[in-house]
Amino acid sequence: MPSCMPRNLKFSLSFYIWSQKHVYVMSCIIWCMCTHIRTHTRTYHVVFISVHIGKMAFSLPFLAIITNPTKNFDWRDYLYKAGVPLKPHTLLFLLVCGLRRVKDPLFIIHAFSDWHETHADVFLLIIGPELDPVLSAEVKNCTANMSGVWFVGPLPQAHLHAAMSSSFCLVNSSISEGMSGAILEAMDLGLPVVARTNSGNRSLIHHEETGLLFCTGREFVVQARRLIGDSLLRRHLITGAKNLLETSHSLSSERRTYARLVHLLI
Repeated sequence: MPSCMPRNLKFSLSFYIWSQKHVYVMSCIIWCMCTHIRTHTRTYHVVFISVHIGKMAFSLPFLAIITNPTKNFDWRDYLYKAGVPLKPHTLLFLLVCGLRRVKDPLFIIHAFSDWHETHADVFLLIIGPELDPVLSAEVKNCTANMSGVWFVGPLPQAHLHAAMSSSFCLVNSSISEGMSGAILEAMDLGLPVVARTNSGNRSLIHHEETGLLFCTGREFVVQARRLIGDSLLRRHLITGAKNLLETSHSLSSERRTYARLVHLLI
């Protein structure tokens, strides 16, 4: 989002609706709360819109989430060829983000590496483009000198979705979030999420219902170990996240809401 653009906009729009004989002009006030989602490949805007027509008002949902994992990408083979020493039982934790300070990719890696020293079957893989050159150099230096933590770099979106489908958990360590596209995509793909507590993540994740939350690196390890040791909890989180997407981020929900808007305007 350009720096000159306010995050909250309020403006009036006129709708011109054509029929066979007449042109209807209707006006409404729209309140837009704009945020942005940055994934490993793109940044895109999500707009939450409240529409007021006379005395009627309702809200339009966030855009639907669609994932499309390619079937021609072997994630583990890709990692093996990249030098990651995987074993058949290795559990893959993914931290998906562009390397920027706000994403804080270094937040949990010391705690994770210490955990790996005693549990060699867990690996943390950082996936995303190098957006901040200084931070990117720090991440590369840290991962090169720590066990169990690897920087993979960016992947095409379809390959990333395939990687998510073949991994154990998605990690989010951001200082702040709008609404994380990676979290929503993981939920859609049936990948449990363990995320750092911030207002954006709390809007998506109800602790122990749609994901797990943590505040420190040590707390992350505690929650990750719970996920490994409790298969019922894992299934519960996957189901809860799927239900969240069905009610708030599905194509059918989006279609119904826009159909209501058109009906009211006509």
